Amino acid sequence: MRLHNLSDEEEQGAGARAGGEHVTYRITVWTGRQAGAGTDAPVKISLFGPLGGTGPHALEGDDPACDEFQDGSTDTFRLAAPDVGHLRHIRIGHDSEDGWFLRKVRCRSAAQRARSPPLRRGAG
Repeated sequence: MRLHNLSDEEEQGAGARAGGEHVTYRITVWTGRQAGAGTDAPVKISLFGPLGGTGPHALEGDDPACDEFQDGSTDTFRLAAPDVGHLRHIRIGHDSEDGWFLRKVRCRSAAQRARSPPLRRGAG
């Protein structure tokens, strides 16, 4: 699976909102190791598949003392959201002006025990 950005129009056309049963997704996010790679901004993710999309969901940890998305960090989240079926693509980001170097993302549906291939972004 290749990492690319979708415009808002493309995202809206990627399918209707998924309905039906919610499943729990395990989402692991790796932030780059270089100085300044992290962000303090709230990060949101949307998942898309043949059954539709989840809409944006904030990635928030259970521990408020934990500072996610920092240089070199690996952060794991559990997200209860509508089942989108086999994951086709994601949209992840924030709307802050500060930068963030997202190195890799992996999503796994606990219900399906299906694993998406990791999404990677190279430097440059």
